[in-house]
Amino acid sequence: MSLLLAALMPTAFADLSRLRLPEGFSIRILSAEAPDARQMALSADGTLFVGTRRHGDVYAIPNALTVQPPEVLTLASGLKLPNGVALDGVDLYVAEVNRILRFPNIQVWVDAGDKSQARYELVTDQLPDKTHHGWKYIKFGP
Repeated sequence: MSLLLAALMPTAFADLSRLRLPEGFSIRILSAEAPDARQMALSADGTLFVGTRRHGDVYAIPNALTVQPPEVLTLASGLKLPNGVALDGVDLYVAEVNRILRFPNIQVWVDAGDKSQARYELVTDQLPDKTHHGWKYIKFGP
């Protein structure tokens, strides 16, 4: 079984030859067009969703593992440390410092190739708002 570990960073900072990977694993740089990438979520359709910390952007990279070079779409910008991203069914959730946002049926937006920012709904804005080590990660389980 092979796993692709996707690094989204400028190649000047990535010396991939220094990494030791188990047999059957591989690594490559997908794009430098999603700066400050943090948590990532890969959809069943092959879209990679990428949260950031400093830039306040969330990216969508359609067909991230099959199309080179990949197209990087800015799903949302101007957010407060949107570090965490996770998929629950067809919806994308983004965790900011003090809020959780839901982007309903996000693949429809990706497939449309829409250049405007995606529509989201507020799930909560009642999380602590301290930025010092305040990054939020998000995950869904059984």
